[in-house]
Amino acid sequence: MTRCPKIIKEHIAFTGFLGGGKTYLHLEEYKKEINSNITLQSDIDNEENDLKNDFWAIHKEAEFYKKCCLWWCGIFYISGFICVVIAVILQIFVVIKSYPEVVQQLRHIL
Repeated sequence: MTRCPKIIKEHIAFTGFLGGGKTYLHLEEYKKEINSNITLQSDIDNEENDLKNDFWAIHKEAEFYKKCCLWWCGIFYISGFICVVIAVILQIFVVIKSYPEVVQQLRHIL
């Protein structure tokens, strides 16, 4: 969350934005942070529908603002998953390889 834009950190949905008493001035700040070229529909009226549309437009653009970070997160996630799969496969081979020895030891006991 350190590289995440403020609008994503602070607001999961529009209801949180509206409930926090935020206005177009806040949207302008969020827009500047992500260097967005989105033109806000109305910065004077503060009509809820326009505010909602502008909020979601900036929110969606902010989700992909730092594509480099998204790529690195994806790469690390996939490599971690691959490491877990390799570890599980290696353990399965260890069990299969030791199976004849276990059977032989059980025969001696019985």
